[in-house]
Amino acid sequence: KRNMNQTFTSKNTSINSKKLPRVYNVFPLNDCKVIDYGCGRYTDHIQNWAKEHNIQWFGYDKYNQTEANNEIALEQLNDADYVICSNVLNVIKEDEILKEIIDDCVRPGSAAIFTVYEGDKTGIGRATGEDQYQRNCKRKWYEDFIREMGYDVLIKNNMIMAYVPFVS
Repeated sequence: KRNMNQTFTSKNTSINSKKLPRVYNVFPLNDCKVIDYGCGRYTDHIQNWAKEHNIQWFGYDKYNQTEANNEIALEQLNDADYVICSNVLNVIKEDEILKEIIDDCVRPGSAAIFTVYEGDKTGIGRATGEDQYQRNCKRKWYEDFIREMGYDVLIKNNMIMAYVPFVS
């Protein structure tokens, strides 16, 4: 499915083993299906939180999850209420791969929620460690990028919510 290789896999940026990604504390997620796209290596605490909130949670991470887990998560994409993509776009160097990820996440009938780390906000990307990259773009850059792809964008709590435009 993926033809392009990333210059930096950024798999080593998955460092949050205890703290929930902010999005889980900000959005009223209960009794729904969530795909966490780019969930990282550490997901036990997220899965436990999801169970407590009656959330069907599926994690996808090209570099940090098993092929079986990834397959299951991708199969659930079309039925998800929310697709969460937390601090993933900002560690990808290639615009074409950004587009692939955004297209995977934004689905008819669901909301895609993107959070991004802005780094030094210069817009000048650079390697930040072994096999790690940071774009350093402001949130507005990602908003515009997603809009230019043809998706509707709404900002809530400093997070980007993207939707397939509703056509009547």
